[in-house]
Amino acid sequence: MRKNVLVLLLFALVGLSLLVVSGCGVTVTPGGGPVITTGQVKICTYNGNYYGEVWIDNVYQGYYIDGSGWWGPYCTGWITLTLNQNHTIELWDSTSGTTYFGVFTPTFSGQTITLQ
Repeated sequence: MRKNVLVLLLFALVGLSLLVVSGCGVTVTPGGGPVITTGQVKICTYNGNYYGEVWIDNVYQGYYIDGSGWWGPYCTGWITLTLNQNHTIELWDSTSGTTYFGVFTPTFSGQTITLQ
């Protein structure tokens, strides 16, 4: 019986570890199961007026996107963010300044946010 409990706890620990390693934040709430609090999102635009460095919550994300496709890709790579929380986004170009500013709320990991 004791061995079965230890094996079950080991599997639960491995499962939670896999969630964390895969880029998901995990918060264990009393009386409930794990709640995923962070996830991966992509930012895309196909509007030729939107281009520049991607800043989320005033932090540069290491990506430059271009809605026209002339100077860069249409989408970022995966960015880790807190889910179910409002985030500000700014596309900033050194020549033109801010080309887009808005607010978005990612709701699940793997979501693509498209700037219209």
